[in-house]
Amino acid sequence: MRQWVAGALAAGALFAPGPVVLAAAAISLPPGQLPSTIPAAAPFVVTSEVLVLLPRGPAVQADELVVGVNRSKASLTNIALPLPPGAVGAAGGSSVVPGRGGMRLARPVAAGGVVKASFHFVLSYAGGRVWLPVRYPTGLLAVLVPQGQWSLAGPGFQLGGSAVTIRGIRFSGYTTLGPTAGATLPLRLARRPWWAGLGWPVWGPVAGVASTALGWGGLRAWRRRRDRREGEVVDAVANLDAAFSAGEVDESSYRARRQELLEGLGTRHAN
Repeated sequence: MRQWVAGALAAGALFAPGPVVLAAAAISLPPGQLPSTIPAAAPFVVTSEVLVLLPRGPAVQADELVVGVNRSKASLTNIALPLPPGAVGAAGGSSVVPGRGGMRLARPVAAGGVVKASFHFVLSYAGGRVWLPVRYPTGLLAVLVPQGQWSLAGPGFQLGGSAVTIRGIRFSGYTTLGPTAGATLPLRLARRPWWAGLGWPVWGPVAGVASTALGWGGLRAWRRRRDRREGEVVDAVANLDAAFSAGEVDESSYRARRQELLEGLGTRHAN
């Protein structure tokens, strides 16, 4: 429980409505009508939803911005913005107040009116996945994750747009158009290896050092093998000399064998 509370406090400290609004400005709904997945009779639709995800150990800090429009001919009140199941530490950023199961818009939305609302919360992060239910009819859903550190995969999501900097952290955006309300999207967050973002200016010297180390190690191994072979040949020559002195080997065989051994050392020796 302490870990969840700490995560919630950290989320509140890191994110604020301002930076998220700037992030959302970089991701816009393509021109034209809303996707066919949004019912024509839906009075209130979210034209775009932006989620900024920052994995922190076993949890994910999430900041959400929704841009919605009242398509009905009457003013709407008590519009609910539910949280994903299991979300904790929810806090409002702008235009929302706590409501049942999540947040709700703080003020009525007039007919044809547009509203922007932001809030943040903490999600569990188990097995590399975040299960994201589509909680309301949505035109464009964008998910931002730290650039160079994390990658995201999910149904229909594509990497697009330029990176966005929020509180000194660069985020990459993944978008999908018209997710069906009521569906649950399994988002897989994968942490990239620390070395994946290093370019040749770093890998060049590293490769050079590694090549030098391998070459030096190979040279030392070759020298050890050479010294071992030379020692064996020297011992063989000494044994041959002793056998000749003892009369165990005739002179012709002795000289031929000794010359052969010395040539094995790479030495030209003649008597």
